Amino acid sequence: QQNPLTGYFEIRGIDGHAWAEAWIDQRWVAFEPTAFYQLPSTTSSSLSADQINDYVDSLSQRQHALPGDSAFSFDQILT
Repeated sequence: QQNPLTGYFEIRGIDGHAWAEAWIDQRWVAFEPTAFYQLPSTTSSSLSADQINDYVDSLSQRQHALPGDSAFSFDQILT
């Protein structure tokens, strides 16, 4: 997901993958089993209030899904 305030893409643990190795022909062969896809291209557009609102709503939904009382502040959203 692209942060509309900074333009950076946020990568989370759920986006990760692991490398695999297989014993083939008497040696370990490393390969990457995750399907390849193109990275999203960056666009140069102006920031809108709707983009910020959607981003904050997304963070709020994730925060409510976390166990316990883990609140976040607006300062954390901007960094």
